[in-house]
Amino acid sequence: ECEALRLEKEAESRAHANEIGRLEAEQQQELLDMENKCNSKLMAEYEKFQELQAKCDRARSEFEQAMRRQEENKDKAIGELNEQWDRKVLEKALQLANITSEKEEQSNEFSETTRQIEIDSDREILSLKNRCVVPNHPVVP
Repeated sequence: ECEALRLEKEAESRAHANEIGRLEAEQQQELLDMENKCNSKLMAEYEKFQELQAKCDRARSEFEQAMRRQEENKDKAIGELNEQWDRKVLEKALQLANITSEKEEQSNEFSETTRQIEIDSDREILSLKNRCVVPNHPVVP
């Protein structure tokens, strides 16, 4: 009977050891499955992050390019406006110089015409005086 009990105890012990081994193996497999599942989720999230990061980088790059183009366009427009302004200033300066020159020329012509009129008037007055001079009467200048 002791032998039978011992054999039964050993059989139970082996059964328990087998059960513990099986449970440990199941637990180990469950842990591996959970680890694989977590790694898969982690990889999926990392891929999403990488895609978002790439999208963000593209958007930033496109924005910076748009800003550069806008800055270039602004600089070009300012340059064109400056050139246009300089042309107008030069045009107005030339117009002013022409007007000043014409004014001086007209003033000189007026002065010369006035001088000639005065000379002609003086001659005419002298001529009239000489025609109207009575003999033996001195001409009073």
